Amino acid sequence: MGTHGVVPLTIISTLPDINRHTANCIVRAEKEVFLATNFWIHSDASIIITNALRELSKRAGERGNKVVVKIIYDRGSVKQLYENHQHVSPKEFTGDKIQLPAPEDVPNLHMEVVNYHRPVLGTFHAKLCVIDRKIGLLQSNNVQDNDNLEMMVHLEGPIVDAMYDTLLISWHKHLDPPLPMIGEPAAKQPIPTHDNLASKAELTDAAASSSHQKQIEI
Repeated sequence: MGTHGVVPLTIISTLPDINRHTANCIVRAEKEVFLATNFWIHSDASIIITNALRELSKRAGERGNKVVVKIIYDRGSVKQLYENHQHVSPKEFTGDKIQLPAPEDVPNLHMEVVNYHRPVLGTFHAKLCVIDRKIGLLQSNNVQDNDNLEMMVHLEGPIVDAMYDTLLISWHKHLDPPLPMIGEPAAKQPIPTHDNLASKAELTDAAASSSHQKQIEI
């Protein structure tokens, strides 16, 4: 099926630069964040994302609302021999290898985590993030440290619905809680930053939000 959209930003750089842009988008979420990666391990790269989640919870609390966060990654487990999609408990996702924030540390986020792997057939290899069903980030890197030159494409417009559908199909499980934007396609929303230079600058200028920058520095 054909679609269209805009690409206001492309990043070709090392992993910290890409993850900082992801973090800048995450902290500006108003309703939901849906993030998928092949592999997540506690690292300098993951700290940028987890600090962004803490900042998002703080901002949501100041607004008086809660943001739904879904994270899906692939960390092979024996349990996946009989069930490919495993819900990850807070005890597990706050452990040494992952170190996502504990629910009590992000009280204004409804966070749900799934571990998806298909033994023998292969790994879950998607690497993307959709924020408020308005911004889609498609990237080459996992959430881990490496010395690679990586790439991210920032997408907006109806094309984001295709990314959203991919995430929903990959998730497979019941959504608890549901995603607030599941009935509001990107195709029916205004493009958030394409014609808004001030908004675009906020997402790319490190000086735009000094308090946020302190939160996501390594």
